[in-house]
Amino acid sequence: MNFQLIILAIVFVSLLPALVSAARVYRARRNAPQSDPDPLVLPE
Repeated sequence: MNFQLIILAIVFVSLLPALVSAARVYRARRNAPQSDPDPLVLPE
């Protein structure tokens, strides 16, 4: 079996939630008004 492919798939799957949350934070920060103190702290 190709262990490198399996490891790559595991890493990709484990990083998916982080990528999704980073994209959500980036979108919220871009769309947030400038008066917002810290758009990083978002309610779930």
